[in-house]
Amino acid sequence: MLTYHPVVAPNTRPVYSQLSFTLLSYAFQAHTAKNYTQLLEEYLIKPLGLTNFGASPGDDSKAVIPPGDNNWGSDYGDGTP
Repeated sequence: MLTYHPVVAPNTRPVYSQLSFTLLSYAFQAHTAKNYTQLLEEYLIKPLGLTNFGASPGDDSKAVIPPGDNNWGSDYGDGTP
């Protein structure tokens, strides 16, 4: 990260970044030895009884996938929503 430069100049326009959440997931993984998907399942999905919720790529049988080109089924790696 020390070699990265800002995408835009500071204080010029808003830019969305998920880097903080990625770093947080790394910290949780180091502490628990479980990855983001496992933690999501254990601490949110199961306790709250969520049945149509999860990390991407999701379950095709439970999805409403819009027609045409889209990113459904993409594996975002460390940036998994």
